[in-house]
Amino acid sequence: MIRDALASIVEARSRDSNLHYLDGTRLYDSADAAIHPLADALHPDAASHRLVGERFADYAFSPVGPFADRL
Repeated sequence: MIRDALASIVEARSRDSNLHYLDGTRLYDSADAAIHPLADALHPDAASHRLVGERFADYAFSPVGPFADRL
Protein backbone atom coordinates (compact mmCIF):
# COMPACT_ATOMS: atom_id res chain seq x y z
CA MET A 1 0.00 0.00 0.00
CA ILE A 2 2.82 2.42 0.83
CA ARG A 3 4.57 1.81 -2.49
CA ASP A 4 1.33 2.59 -4.34
CA ALA A 5 0.84 5.79 -2.31
CA LEU A 6 4.39 6.96 -2.96
CA ALA A 7 4.11 6.21 -6.67
CA SER A 8 0.87 8.24 -6.79
CA ILE A 9 2.50 11.20 -5.06
CA VAL A 10 5.44 11.19 -7.47
CA GLU A 11 3.02 10.88 -10.40
CA ALA A 12 0.97 13.84 -9.12
CA ARG A 13 4.14 15.91 -8.85
CA SER A 14 5.51 14.82 -12.22
CA ARG A 15 6.35 18.41 -13.16
CA ASP A 16 9.23 18.25 -10.67
CA SER A 17 12.08 16.79 -12.73
CA ASN A 18 14.11 16.24 -9.56
CA LEU A 19 11.54 13.90 -8.00
CA HIS A 20 11.82 10.21 -8.86
CA TYR A 21 10.30 7.02 -7.52
CA LEU A 22 11.97 3.63 -7.48
CA ASP A 23 10.04 0.68 -6.10
CA GLY A 24 12.40 -1.06 -3.68
CA THR A 25 11.44 -4.46 -5.00
CA ARG A 26 13.46 -3.62 -8.11
CA LEU A 27 16.50 -3.64 -5.83
CA TYR A 28 15.67 -6.58 -3.55
CA ASP A 29 12.66 -8.87 -3.94
CA SER A 30 11.33 -12.19 -2.69
CA ALA A 31 13.52 -14.15 -5.12
CA ASP A 32 16.56 -12.37 -3.68
CA ALA A 33 15.41 -13.21 -0.17
CA ALA A 34 15.66 -16.89 -1.04
CA ILE A 35 19.30 -16.42 -2.07
CA HIS A 36 20.27 -13.62 0.33
CA PRO A 37 17.97 -13.99 3.34
CA LEU A 38 17.89 -11.20 5.92
CA ALA A 39 19.25 -12.80 9.09
CA ASP A 40 16.93 -10.80 11.35
CA ALA A 41 14.19 -10.32 8.73
CA LEU A 42 15.15 -6.65 8.48
CA HIS A 43 18.83 -5.88 7.92
CA PRO A 44 20.77 -6.97 4.82
CA ASP A 45 24.25 -8.43 5.12
CA ALA A 46 27.25 -7.13 3.15
CA ALA A 47 26.47 -9.24 0.05
CA SER A 48 22.88 -8.01 0.00
CA HIS A 49 23.96 -4.38 0.41
CA ARG A 50 26.30 -4.82 -2.54
CA LEU A 51 23.51 -6.36 -4.65
CA VAL A 52 21.12 -3.51 -3.84
CA GLY A 53 23.81 -0.89 -4.50
CA GLU A 54 24.76 -2.39 -7.85
CA ARG A 55 21.14 -2.56 -8.94
CA PHE A 56 20.54 1.02 -7.85
CA ALA A 57 23.57 2.24 -9.79
CA ASP A 58 22.52 0.27 -12.87
CA TYR A 59 19.07 1.86 -12.71
CA ALA A 60 19.95 5.40 -11.66
CA PHE A 61 22.91 5.93 -13.97
CA SER A 62 21.58 4.03 -16.99
CA PRO A 63 21.13 6.07 -20.18
CA VAL A 64 17.46 6.61 -19.26
CA GLY A 65 17.93 6.74 -15.49
CA PRO A 66 17.31 9.84 -13.38
CA PHE A 67 21.03 10.54 -12.95
CA ALA A 68 22.19 9.68 -16.48
CA ASP A 69 23.46 13.20 -17.07
CA ARG A 70 25.60 13.19 -13.93
CA LEU A 71 28.30 10.80 -15.07
